[in-house]
Amino acid sequence: MVIVGGDETSYGGPPGDARNWREKLLAEVRIDPTRVHFVGRVPYQYYLSVLQISRVHTYLTYPFVLSWSMLSRCRPDAVLVGSATPPVQEVLEDGVNGALVDYFDGAALLERVCSLLEDADTNERYRAAARDYAVRNHDLKSVCLPKQIALIERVASRNLPSFSSSAAADGFPGAPRRRR
Repeated sequence: MVIVGGDETSYGGPPGDARNWREKLLAEVRIDPTRVHFVGRVPYQYYLSVLQISRVHTYLTYPFVLSWSMLSRCRPDAVLVGSATPPVQEVLEDGVNGALVDYFDGAALLERVCSLLEDADTNERYRAAARDYAVRNHDLKSVCLPKQIALIERVASRNLPSFSSSAAADGFPGAPRRRR
């Protein structure tokens, strides 16, 4: 197993009982150190290389924002197993384009990962469906950029509401100044 990422905290806070999440994990879980490799932060191209050789990618997040890495994993080279939490459920549909497990159920996670490693047909079907979903809903050139341009054009074509006198009195940046 290869684990990519540094010891700093990117989202949320640090653990209260350890210097970082890696140390907390190592204190709680027995692992074979010859089979788990913490490679730290790596350049993006190396990160992509690691992802390209994986067969199952786990994406566990407690309700928070969906990370760009989730959509980047909707690729034909690895199936996704994610936490059954609102941000992940926006992208993954259990049994259709990936697998969902309870965030706190380690046994279920292990079972789903192992079953997908053993079941090549299901693995392939989920990977293809995940890629199709990502292209249909999040492709930069055909979906996201046109939507962003349309939003900008919609906002630019409207008269924006003027600031209220209370906003000006409060010194809101850009608000017209109230005469005294």
